[in-house]
Amino acid sequence: MTSNEKKVRGDLVRLGILNSKFTRQEVLRSGFIFGLWTRQDMQEVEGLETLSKTLAKINISLDNLRVLEDDRGRYNSLTNELAKEKKDLKFWFNIGLWTYIYTWLLGHDYYENATEEVRKLLLDNPDIRKAGSNLMGALQDIGWSNDKIENFHNEKFVPFLYEHSLRKWAGNLDMAVMFDLEYEAKELDKIDKQDNSESRIKLATKELVSGIPIIGKALAALIYGTRK
Repeated sequence: MTSNEKKVRGDLVRLGILNSKFTRQEVLRSGFIFGLWTRQDMQEVEGLETLSKTLAKINISLDNLRVLEDDRGRYNSLTNELAKEKKDLKFWFNIGLWTYIYTWLLGHDYYENATEEVRKLLLDNPDIRKAGSNLMGALQDIGWSNDKIENFHNEKFVPFLYEHSLRKWAGNLDMAVMFDLEYEAKELDKIDKQDNSESRIKLATKELVSGIPIIGKALAALIYGTRK
């Protein structure tokens, strides 16, 4: 696919004419696995096949990421491509990534069960503050209200610091908090599949054509396929 065709396809996805290659659910899980994989020095981890399949859709392999110098470069090369497909995919990847990092810090690296000490740790520890801030920012990016974020944080994340039955799930993709986040992602994915009304397609097509002077063969090929 040429760069022009990629741009046209991205516009069509954003406007709702074409379905995205990705679901938010798979991108969310891929973000979590990416965090686990990089923490394990890019060795085999549970769920790596999911991340590999996500990467394949944007023509990136695990080996492509391994040769990059640092995790920031790996993150950028992956999320830049996701954002080209659909902006909020990067947000969902970030939620998965920072859910892994934050729960690992709270449930593995630290332990505290006194209320005042829990509050102090959350406010004063630089690693926890950074991870928590990035996670809350990603939830804001997908449109969660501050009240919803605060309640979700206090009910789902803070207990990792002191609930032993929960702490054993740190680093596990199937933890309860991921189940809750995946539910939200799947609900949005359902809306995307259902929201294909004729009026929306007509409006989106009008906006697309008015915004892109020359689309020609690229648009036709993407919508109708290429006949041989």
